[in-house]
Amino acid sequence: MAGPFILRDEQTGKSLSQSPPSAESKLKELDLDEEPIQTADDTLTAYGMYQGLVKAWRNELFAPDVLSYKGDYVECMLEVVKAMEDSLRGSEVPEIVRSLHQLELERVRYVLSAYLRKRLEKIEKYADYNTVEDIDNLSGEERIFIREYIENMDRLFENVALRHMPPMVRNLDKDKAKVTPNLDEFVFIRANEDVGGVMIDDEAVNFDKNSIHILRYSEVKSVIEKGRVDLI
Repeated sequence: MAGPFILRDEQTGKSLSQSPPSAESKLKELDLDEEPIQTADDTLTAYGMYQGLVKAWRNELFAPDVLSYKGDYVECMLEVVKAMEDSLRGSEVPEIVRSLHQLELERVRYVLSAYLRKRLEKIEKYADYNTVEDIDNLSGEERIFIREYIENMDRLFENVALRHMPPMVRNLDKDKAKVTPNLDEFVFIRANEDVGGVMIDDEAVNFDKNSIHILRYSEVKSVIEKGRVDLI
């Protein structure tokens, strides 16, 4: 009887039967217990940072305003991606395995870029609002961006429109033209833990772990920021 079929690399003779590790398993390998990554509120592994970034991206997608910037997650994942790239360049693996690893890397990069793109989209959309209400939620780079964005838009509007209008109508009330997010829109949330004492319509409400609710965003924003519930 013929033995089991084993796929091997023609040049090296190494077996290709074992499936390559995913990006998630690679992240676990790169996380060393001897060198934990310390965040402001807890000690997380690199894999934990990856999961946190995915949650932050999902929350940013569904939140009407800009949430707090997760700089720890972003910086950690940038370092992990660089380490994985260096590891792939310095290792001798079959091309098919390298391609699969590269595909997983692209997925991690996508989460990073999608998270940052969504934040910039809302920063531009609610620029005047963000400079007042959500300025503490922005990173240093985002604060520089929003200031330059507002200055450039004001200059463009002045050169293209206002300067050509009669003096009596040149005054622009920016407060009336300001676009603001609807903080009272309804959102779906899932509780990450047992949560008690959430004020809903002047009444304290408790959430059981893994329970799903639909509520006004303004009523649950604080527990979203604390990571006790996630938007879904």
